[in-house]
This record gives sequence, C-alpha cells and structure tokens, in this order.
Amino acid sequence: MNKKIGKLSYNYGNDRFGIIDSMDLWADDGIHCGECLEILVNDKWQK
Repeated sequence: MNKKIGKLSYNYGNDRFGIIDSMDLWADDGIHCGECLEILVNDKWQK
C-alpha cells in the first residue's frame, strides 16, 4: 500500500480531488472511484 499524507484539494487540471503534500505539490493529482482513503475530522480518523 502506498500511503500519501497531505491536504485534500481540487485539481482543476483534471477535474478531480487530489492530495497536496507539505510542499504544496501534488502527492496524488487525482483520486479515482474505488480508491480508499482516511480523512482526519475533529482529531478522529474516518474511513
């Protein structure tokens, strides 16, 4: 498994949400349907 950590952000170039790393570069330029992710909401990880 290849985990990517960063901020969820919209990529206007490919019309998808992706993950931006701490250097504001695309760690994943577009999340596709079927991909799993965990999101930190109010200090709790949600699947």
